[in-house]
Amino acid sequence: MKKQYKHFLTIKQIYPDVISVTQPITVGKIHDIYIAETNRQKYVCRFSNEIIAKHNLEASQILTSFNIPVPKVSIYDYGEYYCETYQFIPGKTLHERILEGLSDEKLDNVYRQIFDISYKIAEIPCENIKPIPVPFVSKVLRQTIATFAPSQKKLCHTDLHAKNIVLDEQDNVRAILDLDTFSMEPMAVAYFIILKDSQTYGYDLNRLNETLNKLNIRNIGTQIKIINTATKIYHFMIPECIRKQLLKIRVR
Repeated sequence: MKKQYKHFLTIKQIYPDVISVTQPITVGKIHDIYIAETNRQKYVCRFSNEIIAKHNLEASQILTSFNIPVPKVSIYDYGEYYCETYQFIPGKTLHERILEGLSDEKLDNVYRQIFDISYKIAEIPCENIKPIPVPFVSKVLRQTIATFAPSQKKLCHTDLHAKNIVLDEQDNVRAILDLDTFSMEPMAVAYFIILKDSQTYGYDLNRLNETLNKLNIRNIGTQIKIINTATKIYHFMIPECIRKQLLKIRVR
Protein backbone atom coordinates (compact mmCIF):
# COMPACT_ATOMS: atom_id res chain seq x y z
CA MET A 1 0.00 0.00 0.00
CA LYS A 2 2.91 2.34 0.76
CA LYS A 3 4.25 1.96 -2.81
CA GLN A 4 0.80 2.48 -4.29
CA TYR A 5 0.31 5.64 -2.21
CA LYS A 6 3.62 7.00 -3.54
CA HIS A 7 2.45 6.26 -7.07
CA PHE A 8 -0.82 8.10 -6.45
CA LEU A 9 1.11 11.15 -5.21
CA THR A 10 3.37 11.01 -8.26
CA ILE A 11 0.40 10.91 -10.63
CA LYS A 12 -1.11 13.88 -8.78
CA GLN A 13 2.11 15.83 -9.35
CA ILE A 14 2.15 15.03 -13.05
CA TYR A 15 -1.57 15.68 -13.53
CA PRO A 16 -2.73 18.14 -10.84
CA ASP A 17 -6.31 18.09 -12.16
CA VAL A 18 -6.64 14.28 -11.88
CA ILE A 19 -10.08 13.22 -10.64
CA SER A 20 -9.61 9.45 -10.44
CA VAL A 21 -6.86 6.85 -10.51
CA THR A 22 -7.65 3.19 -11.16
CA GLN A 23 -5.72 0.06 -12.03
CA PRO A 24 -6.76 -1.99 -15.08
CA ILE A 25 -8.10 -5.50 -14.50
CA THR A 26 -5.05 -7.03 -16.18
CA VAL A 27 -2.16 -5.40 -14.39
CA GLY A 28 1.34 -5.81 -15.80
CA LYS A 29 3.30 -8.69 -14.35
CA ILE A 30 6.45 -6.61 -13.95
CA HIS A 31 5.34 -2.98 -13.76
CA ASP A 32 2.67 -1.09 -11.84
CA ILE A 33 0.12 0.38 -14.25
CA TYR A 34 -2.61 2.94 -13.54
CA ILE A 35 -5.27 4.80 -15.51
CA ALA A 36 -5.42 8.48 -14.51
CA GLU A 37 -8.48 10.46 -15.57
CA THR A 38 -8.73 14.25 -15.67
CA ASN A 39 -11.59 16.44 -16.83
CA ARG A 40 -10.03 16.52 -20.28
CA GLN A 41 -8.29 13.22 -20.91
CA LYS A 42 -7.31 9.77 -19.69
CA TYR A 43 -3.67 8.77 -19.29
CA VAL A 44 -1.79 5.53 -18.78
CA CYS A 45 0.84 5.81 -16.04
CA ARG A 46 3.39 3.04 -15.80
CA PHE A 47 6.10 2.79 -13.15
CA SER A 48 9.41 1.09 -13.93
CA ASN A 49 13.15 1.73 -13.77
CA GLU A 50 15.46 4.11 -15.62
CA ILE A 51 16.63 1.62 -18.26
CA ILE A 52 13.13 0.65 -19.32
CA ALA A 53 11.69 4.17 -19.17
CA LYS A 54 14.46 5.69 -21.29
CA HIS A 55 14.31 2.79 -23.76
CA ASN A 56 10.56 3.32 -24.19
CA LEU A 57 10.92 7.08 -24.59
CA GLU A 58 13.53 6.59 -27.33
CA ALA A 59 11.46 3.89 -29.04
CA SER A 60 8.35 6.09 -28.93
CA GLN A 61 10.15 9.11 -30.41
CA ILE A 62 11.75 7.14 -33.22
CA LEU A 63 8.69 5.07 -34.13
CA THR A 64 6.25 8.01 -34.11
CA SER A 65 8.66 9.98 -36.33
CA PHE A 66 8.19 7.20 -38.90
CA ASN A 67 4.39 7.25 -38.44
CA ILE A 68 4.26 3.90 -36.65
CA PRO A 69 1.08 3.86 -34.48
CA VAL A 70 2.54 3.63 -30.96
CA PRO A 71 1.89 5.67 -27.79
CA LYS A 72 3.63 9.07 -27.54
CA VAL A 73 5.51 8.62 -24.29
CA SER A 74 6.72 11.10 -21.69
CA ILE A 75 8.86 10.04 -18.71
CA TYR A 76 9.44 11.54 -15.27
CA ASP A 77 12.37 10.79 -12.98
CA TYR A 78 11.51 10.32 -9.30
CA GLY A 79 14.81 8.87 -8.17
CA GLU A 80 13.80 5.44 -6.91
CA TYR A 81 11.55 4.91 -9.93
CA TYR A 82 10.48 6.42 -13.25
CA CYS A 83 6.94 7.15 -14.38
CA GLU A 84 6.18 6.54 -18.05
CA THR A 85 2.94 8.13 -19.22
CA TYR A 86 0.92 8.58 -22.40
CA GLN A 87 -2.62 9.41 -23.46
CA PHE A 88 -5.05 6.53 -23.10
CA ILE A 89 -5.74 5.03 -26.54
CA PRO A 90 -9.47 4.40 -27.09
CA GLY A 91 -10.63 1.20 -28.74
CA LYS A 92 -10.62 -2.51 -28.07
CA THR A 93 -7.73 -4.93 -28.24
CA LEU A 94 -7.65 -7.58 -30.94
CA HIS A 95 -8.01 -10.11 -28.11
CA GLU A 96 -11.30 -8.52 -27.02
CA ARG A 97 -12.65 -8.33 -30.57
CA ILE A 98 -11.81 -11.99 -31.26
CA LEU A 99 -13.69 -13.01 -28.11
CA GLU A 100 -16.63 -10.90 -29.32
CA GLY A 101 -16.70 -12.84 -32.59
CA LEU A 102 -14.58 -10.89 -35.08
CA SER A 103 -15.17 -12.38 -38.54
CA ASP A 104 -12.43 -14.26 -40.39
CA GLU A 105 -12.48 -11.65 -43.15
CA LYS A 106 -11.84 -8.81 -40.70
CA LEU A 107 -9.22 -10.88 -38.93
CA ASP A 108 -7.47 -11.41 -42.29
CA ASN A 109 -7.42 -7.63 -42.71
CA VAL A 110 -6.04 -7.05 -39.21
CA TYR A 111 -3.19 -9.52 -39.70
CA ARG A 112 -2.31 -8.02 -43.08
CA GLN A 113 -2.06 -4.63 -41.38
CA ILE A 114 0.08 -6.12 -38.60
CA PHE A 115 2.54 -7.61 -41.09
CA ASP A 116 2.56 -4.37 -43.09
CA ILE A 117 3.40 -2.41 -39.92
CA SER A 118 6.10 -4.98 -39.08
CA TYR A 119 7.70 -4.48 -42.50
CA LYS A 120 7.70 -0.70 -42.02
CA ILE A 121 9.27 -1.04 -38.56
CA ALA A 122 11.98 -3.33 -39.97
CA GLU A 123 12.98 -0.61 -42.46
CA ILE A 124 13.78 1.88 -39.67
CA PRO A 125 17.56 2.23 -39.05
CA CYS A 126 17.67 1.85 -35.26
CA GLU A 127 20.78 -0.05 -34.33
CA ASN A 128 21.27 2.40 -31.47
CA ILE A 129 18.22 1.03 -29.61
CA LYS A 130 19.64 -1.35 -27.05
CA PRO A 131 17.51 -4.27 -25.88
CA ILE A 132 16.34 -4.21 -22.28
CA PRO A 133 16.66 -7.30 -20.06
CA VAL A 134 14.02 -9.95 -20.83
CA PRO A 135 12.86 -12.98 -18.83
CA PHE A 136 15.30 -15.88 -19.07
CA VAL A 137 12.68 -18.17 -20.64
CA SER A 138 11.96 -15.57 -23.33
CA LYS A 139 15.66 -15.34 -24.13
CA VAL A 140 15.88 -19.11 -24.53
CA LEU A 141 12.79 -19.19 -26.76
CA ARG A 142 14.15 -16.41 -28.99
CA GLN A 143 17.46 -18.18 -29.39
CA THR A 144 15.63 -21.41 -30.23
CA ILE A 145 13.57 -19.68 -32.92
CA ALA A 146 16.65 -17.95 -34.34
CA THR A 147 18.35 -21.35 -34.58
CA PHE A 148 15.47 -23.05 -36.41
CA ALA A 149 14.65 -20.03 -38.58
CA PRO A 150 17.76 -17.87 -39.09
CA SER A 151 16.96 -14.42 -40.45
CA GLN A 152 18.41 -10.92 -40.61
CA LYS A 153 18.31 -8.78 -37.48
CA LYS A 154 15.97 -5.81 -37.83
CA LEU A 155 14.07 -3.51 -35.52
CA CYS A 156 10.94 -5.39 -34.53
CA HIS A 157 8.26 -5.84 -31.89
CA THR A 158 9.04 -9.18 -30.27
CA ASP A 159 5.73 -9.64 -28.43
CA LEU A 160 3.08 -8.53 -30.91
CA HIS A 161 0.20 -10.63 -29.60
CA ALA A 162 -3.52 -9.84 -29.69
CA LYS A 163 -3.55 -8.03 -26.32
CA ASN A 164 -0.94 -5.55 -27.58
CA ILE A 165 -2.96 -4.51 -30.64
CA VAL A 166 -5.66 -1.81 -30.29
CA LEU A 167 -8.36 -1.58 -32.97
CA ASP A 168 -10.64 1.32 -33.86
CA GLU A 169 -14.40 1.19 -34.47
CA GLN A 170 -13.86 -0.17 -38.01
CA ASP A 171 -11.52 -2.93 -36.71
CA ASN A 172 -8.43 -1.33 -38.20
CA VAL A 173 -5.19 -1.17 -36.23
CA ARG A 174 -5.14 2.04 -34.20
CA ALA A 175 -2.03 1.35 -32.11
CA ILE A 176 0.42 -1.29 -30.99
CA LEU A 177 1.44 -1.35 -27.34
CA ASP A 178 4.33 -2.54 -25.15
CA LEU A 179 7.36 -0.49 -26.20
CA ASP A 180 9.56 -2.65 -23.93
CA THR A 181 9.72 -5.29 -26.63
CA PHE A 182 11.06 -3.14 -29.49
CA SER A 183 14.64 -4.16 -30.21
CA MET A 184 16.99 -5.46 -32.89
CA GLU A 185 16.14 -9.15 -33.25
CA PRO A 186 15.96 -11.77 -36.03
CA MET A 187 12.73 -11.07 -37.94
CA ALA A 188 11.73 -14.71 -37.52
CA VAL A 189 11.26 -14.07 -33.79
CA ALA A 190 8.69 -11.33 -34.42
CA TYR A 191 6.83 -13.35 -37.05
CA PHE A 192 6.70 -16.49 -34.92
CA ILE A 193 5.12 -14.57 -32.03
CA ILE A 194 2.40 -13.22 -34.31
CA LEU A 195 1.70 -16.56 -35.96
CA LYS A 196 1.86 -18.60 -32.78
CA ASP A 197 -0.49 -16.16 -31.02
CA SER A 198 -2.99 -16.44 -33.87
CA GLN A 199 -2.97 -20.20 -33.37
CA THR A 200 -4.11 -19.83 -29.76
CA TYR A 201 -7.36 -18.35 -31.11
CA GLY A 202 -7.83 -21.20 -33.59
CA TYR A 203 -7.05 -19.01 -36.59
CA ASP A 204 -6.40 -20.92 -39.82
CA LEU A 205 -2.96 -19.89 -41.04
CA ASN A 206 -3.82 -21.05 -44.55
CA ARG A 207 -6.00 -17.96 -44.85
CA LEU A 208 -2.81 -15.90 -44.71
CA ASN A 209 -0.96 -17.72 -47.50
CA GLU A 210 -0.64 -14.59 -49.59
CA THR A 211 0.83 -12.68 -46.66
CA LEU A 212 3.03 -15.52 -45.44
CA ASN A 213 4.53 -15.94 -48.92
CA LYS A 214 6.05 -12.49 -48.51
CA LEU A 215 8.00 -13.60 -45.45
CA ASN A 216 11.57 -14.71 -45.91
CA ILE A 217 11.01 -17.82 -43.80
CA ARG A 218 10.93 -21.25 -45.44
CA ASN A 219 8.69 -24.12 -44.34
CA ILE A 220 7.02 -21.90 -41.79
CA GLY A 221 4.32 -24.44 -40.96
CA THR A 222 6.92 -27.09 -40.14
CA GLN A 223 8.95 -24.65 -38.09
CA ILE A 224 5.92 -23.60 -36.04
CA LYS A 225 5.28 -27.27 -35.26
CA ILE A 226 8.90 -27.64 -34.16
CA ILE A 227 8.59 -24.65 -31.81
CA ASN A 228 5.26 -25.93 -30.46
CA THR A 229 6.80 -29.34 -29.79
CA ALA A 230 9.82 -27.78 -28.08
CA THR A 231 7.49 -25.66 -25.93
CA LYS A 232 5.50 -28.74 -24.84
CA ILE A 233 8.71 -30.58 -23.93
CA TYR A 234 9.91 -27.54 -21.97
CA HIS A 235 6.64 -27.37 -20.00
CA PHE A 236 6.80 -31.10 -19.32
CA MET A 237 10.42 -31.12 -18.16
CA ILE A 238 10.39 -27.94 -16.06
CA PRO A 239 7.70 -27.75 -13.34
CA GLU A 240 5.47 -24.66 -13.10
CA CYS A 241 7.05 -23.53 -9.82
CA ILE A 242 10.51 -23.43 -11.44
CA ARG A 243 9.21 -21.66 -14.56
CA LYS A 244 7.76 -18.89 -12.39
CA GLN A 245 11.17 -18.36 -10.81
CA LEU A 246 12.88 -18.32 -14.21
CA LEU A 247 10.43 -15.66 -15.42
CA LYS A 248 11.73 -13.39 -12.66
CA ILE A 249 15.29 -13.65 -13.95
CA ARG A 250 15.89 -11.02 -16.61
CA VAL A 251 18.88 -11.12 -18.94
CA ARG A 252 20.14 -9.27 -22.00
